[in-house]
Amino acid sequence: MSGSPRKVRDLPLPRTDTYLDSVGEHVEDVSRIAATQPFRTHGPTPTRDALAFLAADSRRDRRALKAREPRLVESLAAAELTTEKGHLTEAGRSVAGLLTYPRARLRMESGRGSTPLTSDAYIDSSAP
Repeated sequence: MSGSPRKVRDLPLPRTDTYLDSVGEHVEDVSRIAATQPFRTHGPTPTRDALAFLAADSRRDRRALKAREPRLVESLAAAELTTEKGHLTEAGRSVAGLLTYPRARLRMESGRGSTPLTSDAYIDSSAP
């Protein structure tokens, strides 16, 4: 080996996130990770609007919504949360309950370039 080992203080600091720097948060820019490790879902992904509808009052007439907003019901049906006619499946009832009455909710926000990203995690109210 030539020379002595590099000390931590000699290592270059990681590039910081430009936007977060501008608001006083000095953290590493991790946007390059998404380009090399993109997440691709293998199943259907209901739209945000469809999930909001699913979480709405269960007395709502979903069949009427199918006539007004068929794309929402189609999105939920593709995820097997409703039937083609808009009736909740067992999984749909479970997800609707979790979205409507969670024990806790955790929101993570980040960005990829100028695209904001949000991930919400809900904890089941019936969990121990």
